[in-house]
Amino acid sequence: DMGSARYAVGGTKSHRSEDWLERNGICTDRLVIAASGVDQAGRGAFLKSGVKAGDVVSPMPVMQIDCRILHISPGSDTQPRPLLTNYVLQHVDSDVCLVPYNVL
Repeated sequence: DMGSARYAVGGTKSHRSEDWLERNGICTDRLVIAASGVDQAGRGAFLKSGVKAGDVVSPMPVMQIDCRILHISPGSDTQPRPLLTNYVLQHVDSDVCLVPYNVL
């Protein structure tokens, strides 16, 4: 038996060899979690060293959702979900929202 999380990422194919990880993996050891210097910003991920243009800092898998489920309908008493919408990526001309799921 396998749990739903493992099934969702490919079942038995989700287990990768060390060789596969060496060729395809992205190491995130350059990141450190620390308090932000910005008032009321809380904690965040910061780089231990600089990066060059085009470098991948951290992978960010996303799921696509219909943006309309995050917005208030006209005349609705429903409140928006402000915490989630802080992390949603959306183009102004699109109804598709990208929600990162590895950082939430």
